[in-house]
Amino acid sequence: MQTAAGKTGRETDVGGHAQACSQGGTCDGYNLFAQDQNFNSSAYKVFYEHKIKSALNDPNKVVGPTTIKFNREDPRSLRPDTLDVTYTIYGKRQTVRFENEARRIPEHKE
Repeated sequence: MQTAAGKTGRETDVGGHAQACSQGGTCDGYNLFAQDQNFNSSAYKVFYEHKIKSALNDPNKVVGPTTIKFNREDPRSLRPDTLDVTYTIYGKRQTVRFENEARRIPEHKE
């Protein structure tokens, strides 16, 4: 399933989970999208996944739901250009915009 998701994007894309299965995301096709082959191991991991993992491992923190909005310049494209990720840790809501590219620092939105 992951390989097929990657093939819906660029030639160098891979299929990856929007939300890690270990962090509450589903492990099926609904949670997969075409992403830059380094997307999941660069800014997305540092500025989102590590924060959630750290909070989940801290018994003093409460992790709320995550919402991910896929943004596409071309509505016919299956590959998102950016993702707006909104999550809550201990009552503090944060929205971060990630470019679907490698090594790009995300934009924090208020």
